[in-house]
Amino acid sequence: MPDNISSLPWQVLEYKAVRYNLDIIDNNLIVGGVIFLEGNVSQEEGKKVGRDIIYSHTGDGKRGRWTVVTGGKGITNSSLQQFETKTDGSFLKLDENVESKIVDSNNWDTALYGQHQNSSGMGNGGFAYLSAVFDTKNKTVIEPTQELIFQDFIQPFFEIYDNWMGTKFSELELGFRAVSPASFIGEIDVNSCLTKDEGREILGKPAMEDKNKGSEFITTTSKNKKDVPG
Repeated sequence: MPDNISSLPWQVLEYKAVRYNLDIIDNNLIVGGVIFLEGNVSQEEGKKVGRDIIYSHTGDGKRGRWTVVTGGKGITNSSLQQFETKTDGSFLKLDENVESKIVDSNNWDTALYGQHQNSSGMGNGGFAYLSAVFDTKNKTVIEPTQELIFQDFIQPFFEIYDNWMGTKFSELELGFRAVSPASFIGEIDVNSCLTKDEGREILGKPAMEDKNKGSEFITTTSKNKKDVPG
């Protein structure tokens, strides 16, 4: 069973809360109610009278979810009872709690989710904090899932395909390449990734005459500062 099965009630609640708010908007901010008709009328007559009353109450557009109830004493009186639409409690706080439980049940972290980032670690750690969280989740969540996909789907599929088509795909050494979020680029030492000629090209300077030196990586250590293109 998937890990997030433990948060299934919260997932349902998340949908119900959104559906409730959409329903209020779709129905002219009127959830609905009950119309009581005291009268000995047929079902069709009740529908017609009910539709007329609902229209006069809500106007054009969506009309809410209304129930028409008829009596048996003739149409001498009628009443309209609207459902109570106000309840106590904080929907915003509930939404945050539901969201947090769903994220946690998927073994993820809100720091990587991008919502409600109020933890002190975010402000104090910056890229280092995010990188540590991502590395942990990569080892405990992403890589095991990738291995599961490879062992239980890709490899068996290749074996079946090889048996049918006479190929040797199952003998290939395959794997997943880890890709860190682009936001971690700030931790990369650019000088260790670019050659001197590449750096000079960025600065609009010609390549070095010595091609061997130009193909060396840029360094920023004190003994090599003279090699930085300037």
